[in-house]
Amino acid sequence: PDTFEPQKFFQTSGLSKMSASQVKDVFRFIDNDQSGYLDEEELKSEKEPQFKFIYFNHMNLAEKSTIHMRKTPSVSLTSVHPDLMKILGDINSDFTRADEDEEIIVKAMSDYWVVGKKSDQRELYVILNQKNANLIEVNGKLDLVFDHNLNATNI
Repeated sequence: PDTFEPQKFFQTSGLSKMSASQVKDVFRFIDNDQSGYLDEEELKSEKEPQFKFIYFNHMNLAEKSTIHMRKTPSVSLTSVHPDLMKILGDINSDFTRADEDEEIIVKAMSDYWVVGKKSDQRELYVILNQKNANLIEVNGKLDLVFDHNLNATNI
């Protein structure tokens, strides 16, 4: 199978030209759509990375993501379970109601950690596959995610 290249995907899909309100609509869609996800067997059969993230900058509409859709002949599959996508949508909804900078950390029932960080019109959402980690370890892992993947974003 082809490897997913976020930059190429966003350039060819037109997502890089989306307005902030359109991005919010995408989050609302993700929040409400729970069909077409990878089932447990498909998730286990893939080597899952330790984290996945979505970054969006409202000022220049820049985005970066490792969460994506895969299309098969019959269905589109997300690389993240619907419960985690729901948490991402809930965090995004909380961010739209608050004007100040904010950080939310949630431990999901599946033992994944979901983190949302809003700072200066930038939003970052991270799903960590650190089932036995505590809050201090999660914060340490987030620093690594920021340093290695988003070092130019200053979030």
